[in-house]
Amino acid sequence: MLKTPLGNIEIRLDGNPISYVFYAIKNDKRCPDLEGRYLILVHMPADGKEHTISCTLADHKPHLHDDIESGEWLACIGLYEKQYKLSIAIRGEDVWNHNLKFKNYDCVYLKNGICCHTFSFTKTSYYVFGIAWASVDKPASSDEASDRDTQTWLGAEVWF
Repeated sequence: MLKTPLGNIEIRLDGNPISYVFYAIKNDKRCPDLEGRYLILVHMPADGKEHTISCTLADHKPHLHDDIESGEWLACIGLYEKQYKLSIAIRGEDVWNHNLKFKNYDCVYLKNGICCHTFSFTKTSYYVFGIAWASVDKPASSDEASDRDTQTWLGAEVWF
């Protein structure tokens, strides 16, 4: 289980906790001040059934500054606790896939993370979540994100 200064990261399949593999990722020039940057790989072969796969910060109590930080092909949520900010991201499939015929899976924001909802026709069998955190002096206001606030968002984009 991945342990962060904000708490443990939990992966659930259809509501049940599962074990998972995680990898430390080096910071790059876009996010040099991160204190943790990880990729979580969940393997779930497509089986023609609907499923949910969630990645959450266990026991997180919602904070006033928690916020959705989506981008193009990116589903990301920023969570604050103590003097830290943590971002959880997954490549957003809430847009049309490459062959423009159907959605492969949907991303849903939770109060403490992100959930993927697969469909009966989903072909994806690997789901990659990015986790990044840094200490921040104070949570950023909606108009002014601090540099470290932005770095967790950039750092959680682990597949590019």
